[in-house]
Amino acid sequence: MIKSVIFDMDGTLLDSSGAMTYSVNYVREFMGLNHIDKAYVEHQLNQPDGNLPMLLYGTKEYTKEQQTLFRKHYLDNSPSFVKPYDGVPLLLEYLKSRDISLGIATNAPDFFAKHMLSACGLGDFLLPL
Repeated sequence: MIKSVIFDMDGTLLDSSGAMTYSVNYVREFMGLNHIDKAYVEHQLNQPDGNLPMLLYGTKEYTKEQQTLFRKHYLDNSPSFVKPYDGVPLLLEYLKSRDISLGIATNAPDFFAKHMLSACGLGDFLLPL
């Protein structure tokens, strides 16, 4: 008998690639850089050993300004872009109705994860982060 299920968030429960790309390009625009496409951002985010600050912004490390700009823009705009994959809400409802505990494992910072899950209406299904 299954008692609990732990899900990955990005790319499993939620498609957040549009929101990530939108906010990365917002920071790039602020820096005077050209926009990059969603496929490039998705690919780079999924590389385990990539230097994201260099690949996304051309900097050795994220600057405080880049972090602040990204965070504010992402929190303000992600609800318009982040969405659960088809069937995810129904699956979570089904599992919850079977008294199966649901959790999430993600590399996203807690405040981003909670914000995205809440915006998609999935926050009540999963155990607190």
